[in-house]
Amino acid sequence: MNVRKMLFALTKQGSPFHYRKHFCAVPNLSWGLLEWEADLAVVTNSGWLWEVEIKVRSADWHIDKEKAKWVLMEKPGALVPRRFYYAAPHELALRWEVFGIPEWAGVVGVREDPQGRLSTTILRRPTDRVAARKLTPEEQLKTARLASMRFWGENHRAILRQEWAARTKT
Repeated sequence: MNVRKMLFALTKQGSPFHYRKHFCAVPNLSWGLLEWEADLAVVTNSGWLWEVEIKVRSADWHIDKEKAKWVLMEKPGALVPRRFYYAAPHELALRWEVFGIPEWAGVVGVREDPQGRLSTTILRRPTDRVAARKLTPEEQLKTARLASMRFWGENHRAILRQEWAARTKT
C-alpha cells in the first residue's frame, strides 16, 4: 500500500479523519503553519490540530525517531498537535509496540479488502497533548488556504503534465 492510498483511506467517509467531519484536512503540510512536514494535518471544527504520520514500511518507523520534528515540537511556543497518530497498513500497525513510539501517540491500521475497499481501525487511542493549544481563527484560515493551494497546485500540475505529454508526442 502506498502513501497516496493511505491518505485516501484516512480521509474517506467512516474514518475519524474524514475531511467533511472536520474544518479542514491537509495532506503533506510542509510549510506555512508547522515547522515540520505533517503527512496529514487535520483541524477539527473546535479548532484543535491533529497530525497523522504515515508509515508504509517498518524502516519508516525507525527513521522517524531521527526527525527534527521531535526537537521542533519541544521549542517554547511551538504549535503542537493536540492528537498525534501513526497510520500504517494494518499488519504493520499491529506491530506498533516493537517500534517504540511515544506513549501519547495513537495508532491507526489501514486495510484494503480483496475488492479494493479501504478501511481504517484505531488500534491505540492517543492521549491529548498538554502543550497543545487551539488554533487561532487566523491559523485556521491559513490552514484552509494551504489546503486550497495544495488542491489547486496538484490539479494544475496534473494538467500541465498532460499538456506537456500531448505537445511532446507530436
